[in-house]
Amino acid sequence: MSIIKLTPTDFKNKSISFTVLQTEVIVRLKNSDAIAIWAYLCSKPNDWIVRKTDILDTFGIGETRYSRAMKILIKNLLIKIEVEQDEGGRILGKRYIAS
Repeated sequence: MSIIKLTPTDFKNKSISFTVLQTEVIVRLKNSDAIAIWAYLCSKPNDWIVRKTDILDTFGIGETRYSRAMKILIKNLLIKIEVEQDEGGRILGKRYIAS
């Protein structure tokens, strides 16, 4: 049985937003939670604020699966977490960078 896929042009012509993901990364990860979280983060706008509870609720997963997936993403350099600080060094929060 074959699969028929729409092209990016098809999506554009139908005014459907889409996110492009690297096939090699999907094949390499071999963890559905990691793939789902990575795709979800890649689909969000740059100013979107990542909340762990949002990811847990969106995918219906618990802390253990979330932590395992995030470790895989960090190990594979697909997610980077930076600590945001003000000029005085006070921690303001974390910034997630999906690549």
